Formats: sequence, C-alpha cells, structure tokens
Amino acid sequence: MAGGWITIQTLTLNCLWLTAEAVHVVTVDRSIRRNGRQKLADSLRIGVVGTSWWTETFHLAGIASHGKADLVAICGQNRAAAVADRHGQPRVFTDYRTMIASGLLDAVVVATPDDSHHGITMAALEAGPHVLCEKSLARSAEEARQMLNAAETAGLVHMVMLTWRWLGIFTYVKQLLASGYIGRCRDARFIMQGDCAMDPDYGWRFDPARGSGHPRRLRFAHDRSRSVVPGRRCAGQRAARHPRHPTGP
Repeated sequence: MAGGWITIQTLTLNCLWLTAEAVHVVTVDRSIRRNGRQKLADSLRIGVVGTSWWTETFHLAGIASHGKADLVAICGQNRAAAVADRHGQPRVFTDYRTMIASGLLDAVVVATPDDSHHGITMAALEAGPHVLCEKSLARSAEEARQMLNAAETAGLVHMVMLTWRWLGIFTYVKQLLASGYIGRCRDARFIMQGDCAMDPDYGWRFDPARGSGHPRRLRFAHDRSRSVVPGRRCAGQRAARHPRHPTGP
C-alpha cells in the first residue's frame, strides 16, 4: 500500500515482566563489549541504589535473569535488609557513597527519586562504575548535560532506563515499518494508559521538589515515537483525570 498509519496502545500494569530481562541484557552485554578502561571478569558486579517495589519487580528480577550479572550490593534505608534477604543477600549499605567507594562494583543502577539522580550518578562516574539511571534522568537540562559529559569523559557506559523502549511490541513494530509492511508511515499514534496517579497517598513522583509527575509520561510517549519511527516530526497531546494528589510527606 502507498501509505498507512499504525496505533500502539499499552497498559502500564501488564508489561513489567516482559521488559525486565531485555534491558539488562543490553546493559550488561554493552558493558562487556565496549568497556576499554578496565578488564571485566566473566560476570558484571552490580550495586543497586533504591529499594522500592519497582526496584524489586524490575531491576533485581532483571539482574537475576542474566547469567553474566551479579547483584553484590544494595543501598537503601528502612527496607534494604529485607530486600537483600529476598534477593540473594547482597551486601547492604545505607549510604551510596560508601557503597560506590567500596571497590565492589563494576556497575551501578540508580533507582531512586528524581531529585537524587544527579548526585548519585556523578559520584558513581567519578569512582569508575558504569551507570544505569532511572528516568527522569535529571531535574534540569544542565544536570543531565553534566551527567552525560562526566560519563563520556570517563569513557564509561551510561544509559537511561527508558523501560518501554525495549518492550517487544515496539521493536516488532519498528521492524514491520522498516520492512515496508504498511508502506510509508504517515501517522503513528502512541497511547499510554496507567493508574499511577490514582493512589490518594503521598507519592514522590507528584511532589514538585522530588519528581516530575505527569510530564514524565509525555517523555515516554515521545521517546517511543522517536525510537519506533525515527526521523519523523513528533507532536503529542495528553489528557489525564485523577484525584488531587497530596504534595506533603
């Protein structure tokens, strides 16, 4: 056909387990292939900063699924010991600086609230481990630029955890488009539905001092559109309705 359009719709609650192994395969294998600064052993020693449900469901499950990745340390406060007990009993730290300086790590996963990403990432890059940092990467373009420059200057592998980019549905659609399955793609619509704002309890994502709230969802859609349909102009619009979210702890 001469041209066509395609609509992709996802539900955020149904896709966590599908992405867990894929992104860590990419992260670990890239670290082994591209690292020129240090000789790595057969497995990559990983430390994780953050102990949320997301860390357990996604990051720790992904690390456990890969034969060349070892969880050797976890850093957090109240939940760290319990999380460690459930995931092979890695060494527990309460201060990320101490964990990074321990010399135990080849790579660090930063899975904490947005406002702490810059400080943790910069400390890790200065010490030498590769870094996988959760989105949103930073609170400002300047912070993100500093993080990127530090990683490239150090010659380290660095990556933003854009979960949905590695989901099978998007890579498959990208292959279909590249093969000419629908002809020239004239319109690509990415629809995302989720319930992350429905919980009436405090959540740091909706605290302006700590997170970026709903704009992060716009970035998800923008990133998916650019990765699936590269080189095309992207325009997005989003509407959401949810209860008022508390902003205090």
